[in-house]
Amino acid sequence: MFVIYRLAIVLSVSALVVDSTGSTSAASLVTSTIQPFDTNLGTLTQVIVTLDPAPVQTSDHSTGFGDIDNHSHTAFTPPVTIAGLGTFTFNPTQTSVEDSNPFSDHNHSLDVGPSTEVFAGAGLGWFLNPSNPTITSVNVPIFQVAPAENHQHTVLLSPIAPRTTYIFDPIPEPATLSLSLLALTGIALAARRRL
Repeated sequence: MFVIYRLAIVLSVSALVVDSTGSTSAASLVTSTIQPFDTNLGTLTQVIVTLDPAPVQTSDHSTGFGDIDNHSHTAFTPPVTIAGLGTFTFNPTQTSVEDSNPFSDHNHSLDVGPSTEVFAGAGLGWFLNPSNPTITSVNVPIFQVAPAENHQHTVLLSPIAPRTTYIFDPIPEPATLSLSLLALTGIALAARRRL
């Protein structure tokens, strides 16, 4: 019997470990989406969602060159709210240090660090509701970095592909259960012979 799982884009699935009693250790599944968990896989215990914007360049600054020395800016990335999952906040980040030669533009590189939220217990509700949508990307609005050297830059981050890790207690496969039952039967028969 084949089962087709709903999880759309799977990056990796950890190996399941089964001991002689048939119990399994926790498994993890990593996707590049945020979506409900397929309960055919097992019992969900924790979900970790990470939003990690790609490095970008700020807008160019092309006026007031005479007043500009080596400098950087502090970027305050706006928080991102995902319906049903709450708000993801980003720490302030420094841009690269740049200067501007007379009569030339300049910009800065910016690498905003990731924002991670962990869901467990009652927080797993969104992931256990199969009617919730699959989220393939998350947008951050255009924003301005803090002023430095009498000017500002704007920043446009590309849509962020989320990274979601589902941690769950897997349901043993039928073959695994059969082997486990066979092993237990053998142990029981061996014990009976000793009596």
